[in-house]
Amino acid sequence: MNLAKYDQQIPLDRECRIIGYDQSTQVFAIEKASGVLTHPNSASTKQRTLLSAHYDMDEEKYSWKNDAGITEFAYLVHRLDSPTSGIILVCLNQAISLQLKQAFFAQKVNKTYLAIVRQPSSFNNTVWRDKLYEVREKGKLRMKWGTKGKPAITEVSLANIPASSHRLAMLILRPRTGRTHQLRVQCAKRGMPIVGDRTYGDFSLNRKVEQKTKVSRLCLHACEISYELQLDGGQKKTFFYESSIPRSLGKLLK
Repeated sequence: MNLAKYDQQIPLDRECRIIGYDQSTQVFAIEKASGVLTHPNSASTKQRTLLSAHYDMDEEKYSWKNDAGITEFAYLVHRLDSPTSGIILVCLNQAISLQLKQAFFAQKVNKTYLAIVRQPSSFNNTVWRDKLYEVREKGKLRMKWGTKGKPAITEVSLANIPASSHRLAMLILRPRTGRTHQLRVQCAKRGMPIVGDRTYGDFSLNRKVEQKTKVSRLCLHACEISYELQLDGGQKKTFFYESSIPRSLGKLLK
């Protein structure tokens, strides 16, 4: 599919790109760059956001005027943390966006992430089950694990252990729930913090990796997403999008 013709349809951040579009549902699959916010945290934020446009917090939508002076809208259906890169969905059709939101809420959207972590002493493919709850520390949101909180479930497998001196490994993570910072907290809890995580990570490891490789970002990438939608007429259609691991992370695997 030639996606170049859609580049001017939505006002994307300069480091984000369209990797898929379905005309029947008006859903864009966008590859978000690390360090770009999914949406502004406040009306006064100066940080880069997924779209360079006004954002309505209540309706969870971007708006802008096109070349003809007509106001257009793009609806968010889910989020990625600012330091996480990879696939995020944006929809121009409000009814479809609501259907997609319901699919996320019902855990019917399949997501896969790649994470580069501190190499474990041993590892078995498994399912992580935790309970996470939110706290505020110095005005910032943090997630904790314990006996209280909401369930956090993730399928985990080992992708590979690079033949490098960094003592790292790459995990394949498939979350079945969507808790805030879920993957970052679950990796840290098991002694495998994600490289570059400045909240839950191993700060000494982060410094060593950055000094040797110049990679200073969170090494977490949303690489695949799939879901099913019911279209007009009642027929159902399955969608799948994928994004390759960023070059900056690939250099850690050599």
